[in-house]
Amino acid sequence: MALNSLKLYRVYSAKAIFLKKLIKLLSSIGLISLFSKKSVQSEFADFLEQNFKSEEGPLVLSKYLATDGDKVIFQIQGAKGVIGYLKYALNEAGREKLERELEGMEVFAQCGIKSLEVLWKGTYKGFPFFVSEEVEESKTELQKLDFNPYLNKLKREREYPLSSHPRIEQLRLFFQEKKLAQYGELLDDLVQKSTQSYALAYEHGDFCPWNVLQNGDEVRLFDLEYFEKDGIESFDLIAYHFRVATHLQGMDGTELFDYIKKELASSEAEVLFKLFLLKEVMETYTLGRTHMVDIEALLRQKF
Repeated sequence: MALNSLKLYRVYSAKAIFLKKLIKLLSSIGLISLFSKKSVQSEFADFLEQNFKSEEGPLVLSKYLATDGDKVIFQIQGAKGVIGYLKYALNEAGREKLERELEGMEVFAQCGIKSLEVLWKGTYKGFPFFVSEEVEESKTELQKLDFNPYLNKLKREREYPLSSHPRIEQLRLFFQEKKLAQYGELLDDLVQKSTQSYALAYEHGDFCPWNVLQNGDEVRLFDLEYFEKDGIESFDLIAYHFRVATHLQGMDGTELFDYIKKELASSEAEVLFKLFLLKEVMETYTLGRTHMVDIEALLRQKF
């Protein structure tokens, strides 16, 4: 059970990988039991056992409190191993993210992209939750996988110049409503530099290696808490390489932009990159998005 519980932590940095291997070693030789203790089962655990349809006897829960503090994730184990994962909202921000995620999974399925199968969903004390299936972790090098075929499935039929693109309109309206004039002015300046049109797209919203599962020919995209149905093409691709560069490789400034530009292969790379950063700013206000780099400094920098 201790070894299975480590599946809650899908890690990619060298330090995190080392620590996970160390804990696995301690578990395998029985030392984890020295730090364990018995506890009284919570009301929520009682609720799950009484309502979740499982034939595997008593349930064992391993808990992970998300760093943004708006949700908690439980790994549910039964007699035969991991049954699935339960995600439960703790506040209104968590509620919005879970609702986005459930909508995103339905949309992705309609587009022919696999996510996670939802085994059960409901509410507890007024906040939503859902249980998704257990799937095995990726066994291949995700950073070398070509994601364009999957992202192309998320493109919708219509294209817009940036000046009238629904995603840009959404950003503009948000900055106006929040009286964040400096961002609105930068947005308009960037849009005026663009001469191309961009497809309306369903955005994953948090596309990165730790939100992808790949085994053989099967690829699943999950953790759709930042899903956006009126998104813009390129944002997910930028997001993937932005997270890889900042979280795993420690890039920032010109080095970061050059890396994104190479992967993006667009004549309007700086415009798209800074519009993406403005989107990240909006999500910091609305969904508690956090970053490994100074977004403000990147927006001011000339590339």
